[in-house]
Amino acid sequence: MSWTRRYAAGEVGPVWAEIVAAGGPPSDEAVAVARELARRAGRNVVRIRDHLAVQGYVFETEEPIRPPADDIVEQLAAMEEQIAPVPLALRAWAEEVGMVNLNGSHPGWAIEYADPFCVELDPADAVEVHRDWIETGWFVRWGQIRFSVPLAPDFLHKDDVSGGPPAKPRRRWARSMTT
Repeated sequence: MSWTRRYAAGEVGPVWAEIVAAGGPPSDEAVAVARELARRAGRNVVRIRDHLAVQGYVFETEEPIRPPADDIVEQLAAMEEQIAPVPLALRAWAEEVGMVNLNGSHPGWAIEYADPFCVELDPADAVEVHRDWIETGWFVRWGQIRFSVPLAPDFLHKDDVSGGPPAKPRRRWARSMTT
Protein backbone atom coordinates (compact mmCIF):
# COMPACT_ATOMS: atom_id res chain seq x y z
CA MET A 1 0.00 0.00 0.00
CA SER A 2 1.26 3.52 -0.81
CA TRP A 3 2.53 5.95 1.81
CA THR A 4 -0.34 8.30 0.99
CA ARG A 5 -3.00 5.65 1.57
CA ARG A 6 -1.31 4.34 4.71
CA TYR A 7 -0.97 7.87 6.08
CA ALA A 8 -4.66 8.58 5.37
CA ALA A 9 -5.54 5.29 7.11
CA GLY A 10 -3.80 6.46 10.29
CA GLU A 11 -0.27 5.04 9.96
CA VAL A 12 1.16 8.48 10.57
CA GLY A 13 4.29 7.61 12.59
CA PRO A 14 5.44 4.58 10.59
CA VAL A 15 4.90 6.31 7.24
CA TRP A 16 6.81 9.42 8.28
CA ALA A 17 9.63 7.24 9.67
CA GLU A 18 9.87 5.45 6.31
CA ILE A 19 9.95 8.76 4.42
CA VAL A 20 12.78 10.04 6.63
CA ALA A 21 14.67 6.72 6.34
CA ALA A 22 14.37 6.81 2.53
CA GLY A 23 16.66 9.88 2.45
CA GLY A 24 17.63 11.66 -0.71
CA PRO A 25 15.36 13.94 -2.67
CA PRO A 26 11.72 13.40 -1.66
CA SER A 27 9.55 11.37 -4.00
CA ASP A 28 6.23 12.72 -5.27
CA GLU A 29 4.49 10.45 -2.80
CA ALA A 30 6.58 11.75 0.11
CA VAL A 31 5.68 15.30 -0.94
CA ALA A 32 1.98 14.33 -1.04
CA VAL A 33 2.19 12.92 2.50
CA ALA A 34 3.98 16.07 3.74
CA ARG A 35 1.31 18.26 2.16
CA GLU A 36 -1.45 16.23 3.83
CA LEU A 37 0.37 16.51 7.16
CA ALA A 38 0.54 20.29 6.72
CA ARG A 39 -3.12 20.56 5.70
CA ARG A 40 -4.20 18.58 8.78
CA ALA A 41 -2.01 20.70 11.05
CA GLY A 42 -3.35 23.86 9.38
CA ARG A 43 -6.94 22.80 10.03
CA ASN A 44 -6.06 22.21 13.68
CA VAL A 45 -4.47 25.66 13.94
CA VAL A 46 -7.68 27.22 12.56
CA ARG A 47 -9.71 25.30 15.17
CA ILE A 48 -7.38 26.51 17.94
CA ARG A 49 -7.55 30.12 16.70
CA ASP A 50 -11.35 29.99 16.56
CA HIS A 51 -11.60 28.42 20.02
CA LEU A 52 -9.29 31.05 21.51
CA ALA A 53 -11.30 33.86 19.89
CA VAL A 54 -14.57 32.49 21.33
CA GLN A 55 -12.94 32.39 24.78
CA GLY A 56 -12.10 36.11 24.55
CA TYR A 57 -8.43 35.76 23.64
CA VAL A 58 -7.08 38.93 22.03
CA PHE A 59 -4.59 38.23 19.25
CA GLU A 60 -1.58 40.49 18.89
CA THR A 61 -2.10 40.72 15.14
CA GLU A 62 -5.31 41.28 13.21
CA GLU A 63 -4.89 38.07 11.20
CA PRO A 64 -3.12 35.36 13.22
CA ILE A 65 -3.08 32.99 10.24
CA ARG A 66 -1.68 34.35 6.97
CA PRO A 67 -2.05 32.17 3.89
CA PRO A 68 1.03 31.41 1.79
CA ALA A 69 2.34 34.20 -0.44
CA ASP A 70 1.37 33.82 -4.08
CA ASP A 71 5.04 33.35 -4.95
CA ILE A 72 5.96 31.07 -2.02
CA VAL A 73 7.34 28.35 -4.32
CA GLU A 74 9.70 30.86 -5.92
CA GLN A 75 10.69 32.27 -2.52
CA LEU A 76 11.51 28.79 -1.22
CA ALA A 77 13.54 28.03 -4.37
CA ALA A 78 15.56 31.23 -3.87
CA MET A 79 16.13 30.33 -0.23
CA GLU A 80 17.35 26.88 -1.17
CA GLU A 81 19.61 28.27 -3.86
CA GLN A 82 21.27 30.80 -1.57
CA ILE A 83 21.10 29.23 1.90
CA ALA A 84 20.32 25.50 2.17
CA PRO A 85 17.66 22.89 1.41
CA VAL A 86 14.32 23.45 3.13
CA PRO A 87 13.13 20.37 5.07
CA LEU A 88 10.16 18.61 3.44
CA ALA A 89 7.69 19.20 6.29
CA LEU A 90 8.62 22.89 6.57
CA ARG A 91 8.28 23.35 2.80
CA ALA A 92 4.84 21.72 2.90
CA TRP A 93 3.83 23.95 5.83
CA ALA A 94 4.97 27.09 4.00
CA GLU A 95 3.14 26.07 0.81
CA GLU A 96 -0.07 24.77 2.43
CA VAL A 97 -0.56 26.78 5.63
CA GLY A 98 1.56 29.93 5.45
CA MET A 99 2.39 31.83 8.62
CA VAL A 100 0.83 31.44 12.05
CA ASN A 101 1.21 33.82 14.99
CA LEU A 102 -1.06 33.06 17.95
CA ASN A 103 0.62 35.65 20.18
CA GLY A 104 -1.83 37.55 22.31
CA SER A 105 -3.45 37.55 25.69
CA HIS A 106 -6.67 36.91 27.57
CA PRO A 107 -7.84 39.47 30.13
CA GLY A 108 -8.75 36.72 32.60
CA TRP A 109 -5.63 34.58 32.29
CA ALA A 110 -2.56 35.28 34.41
CA ILE A 111 -0.05 33.27 32.42
CA GLU A 112 3.51 34.54 32.32
CA TYR A 113 5.56 33.45 29.29
CA ALA A 114 2.74 31.44 27.72
CA ASP A 115 4.82 30.76 24.57
CA PRO A 116 1.96 30.78 22.01
CA PHE A 117 2.30 28.82 18.77
CA CYS A 118 4.10 30.61 15.93
CA VAL A 119 5.51 29.45 12.59
CA GLU A 120 6.61 32.51 10.66
CA LEU A 121 8.97 31.35 7.93
CA ASP A 122 9.65 34.26 5.58
CA PRO A 123 11.98 32.91 2.86
CA ALA A 124 12.38 36.28 1.12
CA ASP A 125 13.48 37.90 4.37
CA ALA A 126 15.84 35.01 5.15
CA VAL A 127 17.50 35.42 1.75
CA GLU A 128 17.83 39.18 2.32
CA VAL A 129 19.38 38.76 5.78
CA HIS A 130 21.72 36.00 4.54
CA ARG A 131 22.85 38.20 1.65
CA ASP A 132 23.44 41.07 4.11
CA TRP A 133 25.55 38.81 6.32
CA ILE A 134 27.70 37.91 3.31
CA GLU A 135 28.03 41.50 2.07
CA THR A 136 28.92 42.89 5.49
CA GLY A 137 31.41 40.11 6.26
CA TRP A 138 29.44 38.88 9.26
CA PHE A 139 30.39 35.23 8.71
CA VAL A 140 34.12 36.04 8.53
CA ARG A 141 34.10 38.65 11.30
CA TRP A 142 32.39 36.37 13.82
CA GLY A 143 33.72 33.04 12.57
CA GLN A 144 30.23 31.85 11.74
CA ILE A 145 29.76 28.89 9.42
CA ARG A 146 26.03 28.42 10.02
CA PHE A 147 23.09 30.67 9.32
CA SER A 148 20.01 30.32 11.49
CA VAL A 149 16.65 31.10 9.91
CA PRO A 150 14.24 31.61 12.84
CA LEU A 151 10.75 30.20 12.59
CA ALA A 152 9.41 32.20 15.52
CA PRO A 153 10.46 34.58 18.26
CA ASP A 154 11.60 32.88 21.46
CA PHE A 155 9.26 32.62 24.45
CA LEU A 156 10.58 35.84 25.98
CA HIS A 157 10.11 37.93 22.83
CA LYS A 158 6.62 36.46 22.48
CA ASP A 159 5.88 37.96 25.90
CA ASP A 160 7.51 41.29 24.92
CA VAL A 161 10.60 40.70 27.08
CA SER A 162 14.02 41.24 25.54
CA GLY A 163 17.56 40.56 26.67
CA GLY A 164 18.75 43.51 24.62
CA PRO A 165 18.18 45.32 21.37
CA PRO A 166 17.90 43.18 18.24
CA ALA A 167 20.73 43.38 15.72
CA LYS A 168 18.20 44.31 13.05
CA PRO A 169 14.65 45.63 13.53
CA ARG A 170 12.35 42.62 13.77
CA ARG A 171 9.53 42.43 11.27
CA ARG A 172 6.10 41.61 12.59
CA TRP A 173 6.27 38.20 10.94
CA ALA A 174 9.59 36.79 12.18
CA ARG A 175 11.68 34.01 10.67
CA SER A 176 13.35 30.66 11.77
CA MET A 177 15.06 27.47 10.69
CA THR A 178 18.62 26.36 11.28
CA THR A 179 20.58 25.56 8.16
